[in-house]
Amino acid sequence: MSWRSWLPVRRLAPRLTVRSKAGRLVPFVLSAQQEELLEALETGEDVLVLKPRQIGASTLVAYWFFWVWFTSPDPVTLVILSYKQKSSKHLLRMVRSFYEALPAELRRPLSVSSSTAMELEDSGAEVLAMGAKDDGGTRSFTAQGIWLSEFAFAPNGAELLASTEGSLAPGGQVVAESTANHWGDALHEAIQKVQRGEARWRVLFFPWSDVPEYSVDRLEELSTEEEALRVAEGLTVGQVLWRRDKVSKIGDVLFRREYPLSIAEAYSQAAGAYFAEHILSALAAHEGASRGRCLLASPRPGHVYVAGFDPSGGVGLDDSALTVLDVTAGAVVATWRSNTHTFDDALSIVCDTVIRFNARLAIEYNNHGHGYFEAIRAGYTGAGVRLYTIEGKPPVTSPRSRALLWSGLRSAIETGAITEVDSVTLSDLRMVAVDDVGRVVLPRTSAGHCDGAVALALCVLASTGLSVRRASEVDRLIQASRAERLRRRAGGELRRYK
Repeated sequence: MSWRSWLPVRRLAPRLTVRSKAGRLVPFVLSAQQEELLEALETGEDVLVLKPRQIGASTLVAYWFFWVWFTSPDPVTLVILSYKQKSSKHLLRMVRSFYEALPAELRRPLSVSSSTAMELEDSGAEVLAMGAKDDGGTRSFTAQGIWLSEFAFAPNGAELLASTEGSLAPGGQVVAESTANHWGDALHEAIQKVQRGEARWRVLFFPWSDVPEYSVDRLEELSTEEEALRVAEGLTVGQVLWRRDKVSKIGDVLFRREYPLSIAEAYSQAAGAYFAEHILSALAAHEGASRGRCLLASPRPGHVYVAGFDPSGGVGLDDSALTVLDVTAGAVVATWRSNTHTFDDALSIVCDTVIRFNARLAIEYNNHGHGYFEAIRAGYTGAGVRLYTIEGKPPVTSPRSRALLWSGLRSAIETGAITEVDSVTLSDLRMVAVDDVGRVVLPRTSAGHCDGAVALALCVLASTGLSVRRASEVDRLIQASRAERLRRRAGGELRRYK
């Protein structure tokens, strides 16, 4: 009889012990959340888990890795991979604790036992603890199972996933679990790809309200806001009071990130975000395109347009991003993004788009922008492109000018000078952050480097000194009425400009 049939995963668990939150050793009885996670793991599918703090998800994954390792007849390799090896070592100690909790007669001997590895003498099955920053990463072996712990905090999630996929054996399993970090983090990107049908993960989310321990046994009067939350989310008074206690200790922003009620709430606002949620919530967002050109509106007579271009090398890293802004209407009307292009192709697309809208163009002159600016200024692309300059000189960014660039963009959004953007640019804006000393930070993700946000900030720069009559609400109503009359005369729908 095999170990796996003799020690089924559910029958073995209560025979082992885990350390409770009070520090006592207790039988490992699975919670409802752990049961759901175990069912997902048993399918063999890759599993993605967004979790609140302290629901035992890491304990369950550690148990699953222990069980697969201990009961496998083959010399499998299982890897625990965290951003810091210190964290991976801690998780390996959790796996080891299940081994040590076995009755002595079941505890088969180890040929390797260290802070970073465990190997069974008879089967050769091994569990390794590694840090994502270690030299070589996961490239030096093939694994049948990889556990990505606190995946949302990986500094380069796309690279880590690519490395993981390259090291995973056919039929292997990846388990990625984490609390939320910030909008656009590695975990959030993976979830969004699943939602768009671009990736195959089994996604699990556990709201804090499903955890019985997250409640208090007392009665107090709730505030108007707390009562509204209780009714909207179906919470008990005890749960709302537990939430009140927790928020008083860690703050509302951190609470929503570490104890979310939904995936949307987990990523609604990151601590340190440069553009606060109440600022961005005023923007209308139209469906955009993460790659290629997206024309959202046609040029309108009498309107003033500007454009911002943040170029890259076009070699598969950062995006080159172009944004065209209708200054009169306060709306983004065109975008182009690509990270794989030649200089000539990018120059042609940028100039064609800018000329189409007769937009004044501001180019990020540093690095790759120098070539584009000088090619346009020298007339290599023909006439028709109006470059933004400062007293005849190109806008070269410095730490001080970058700070002014971002403050100018935030001011434009706060004052209503910009009211409509595309969805991809809005996602970029959500990722812009501020570090501990007040510097603007642009997180690098597989979706880019906030390139669309930079291009929009350059649009605001390009609008400097322009005399523009902004469209009023009356103007918008008149325009809508005219559009409706045209539609009726045509006997059909007005088509979006392509």
